Amino acid sequence: MHLLKVLIRKIRTASTLPLTRIWRIATAWWALMLVQLSLDILPYRYWQKRLNTAISTDHDRSAAATAPQECREMARDIAIAARNHFLRVNCLGRSLALHALCHRAGFTTQIAIGIRKQRGDIEGHAWLEADGVVLNDTVEGINAFTKLCRLPSFRPTFVT
Repeated sequence: MHLLKVLIRKIRTASTLPLTRIWRIATAWWALMLVQLSLDILPYRYWQKRLNTAISTDHDRSAAATAPQECREMARDIAIAARNHFLRVNCLGRSLALHALCHRAGFTTQIAIGIRKQRGDIEGHAWLEADGVVLNDTVEGINAFTKLCRLPSFRPTFVT
């Protein structure tokens, strides 16, 4: 019964949104599913090869425009889709999906990866940047992490 009430509330909320926004959230939901399933199923060697290629390739950043505001709106839609997803989507999955959607819209973004030591454990975190502006996190949220690398903009092959 509680699940039905939640579902009805979500449908009512969605019905107040413009159709273009609903479409963007649906696209974000689909991208999250593709990316997270790829991260969960495909072997690490696959991702290592893709990320190493991205790191070692020199990209022409002047070829694509950047627009942090529009990418932030996409990040909000990714966050909504992630909260309402049947998969548990991690920060790397959200960042890769957002990177793919921003790239598809013609914007240049970079995935940043950082680590921190918390209670004896090492934690990793990924977020997306456009010209040094954090898109899908807060500056305060990433300040606790030591940035290991920022991957140059690369054409995502997993979501097109």
